[in-house]
Amino acid sequence: MYDWERFIKMVHGEIPACRTCPFMELTGRAKMTANNRHTKGTRGDCMCKHPDAPETFNRVCPRSPRLPGFIGFTAPGENVPQIKTAPRWCPLRIKSREASHG
Repeated sequence: MYDWERFIKMVHGEIPACRTCPFMELTGRAKMTANNRHTKGTRGDCMCKHPDAPETFNRVCPRSPRLPGFIGFTAPGENVPQIKTAPRWCPLRIKSREASHG
């Protein structure tokens, strides 16, 4: 389960990390084929389910061809994204920056 004290700290000044965020959701996995059978499993797709994520994504990256809310892929067989912090369009990151600057 998620540690809510860490979530509160994340909103109030720390740089958030998608791997510990309660809004990160594993939405699907790739198919197992002969090319990836030797790995621990298939990679997964991680999406941000924060209510403000699509709006914030479109404001920060207006002409991006990426899917709004897409965080990244997991390592084969893992359940957390490979990104170490959060994308620059993350709503929690923007709130954290606003809280620390004033």
